[in-house]
Amino acid sequence: DKIEYGFEFNGKIYHRDLTAQSDWLDPQFMELIDIALKENKVDGAIYYCMDDGQAAGFIFLNEKQYAYLKAHQPALFPGR
Repeated sequence: DKIEYGFEFNGKIYHRDLTAQSDWLDPQFMELIDIALKENKVDGAIYYCMDDGQAAGFIFLNEKQYAYLKAHQPALFPGR
């Protein structure tokens, strides 16, 4: 199935047609959010964090927050 996904951020429309299969959604929606954050020079990023093998976990943090959590809770960020 195709799903239209989009949002407006700082007056610009971001849009993608995504693929969905059962409970799986094309991860390009995360890429689109990342593009918007970078284009708008937002202080922060979306970081991959803990998952349970079925569902992935993500968290938005600014650089200072990420550095703190990485130093004090490194298990939150497997593989980093």
